[in-house]
Amino acid sequence: MNLNDLTSLPTLSLLNDAELQQLISLGHEVLVAPGETIVEEGSTAASFFVLVKGQVEVTKGTKKIAELGP
Repeated sequence: MNLNDLTSLPTLSLLNDAELQQLISLGHEVLVAPGETIVEEGSTAASFFVLVKGQVEVTKGTKKIAELGP
């Protein structure tokens, strides 16, 4: 993950370069295989994810709720 990856994301557009660098220093890149679950409803959160590339599908049970991109 680098500064260029994050500066193009609308959700992080209010952060300045120093804040984005701090975010980069605290995080790490995770590659997720298609079909792999990254978070489940009701689980305790210890982290958060910033989707830089690709798409994720949000489901509730077997029902597709949304598909999200960067």
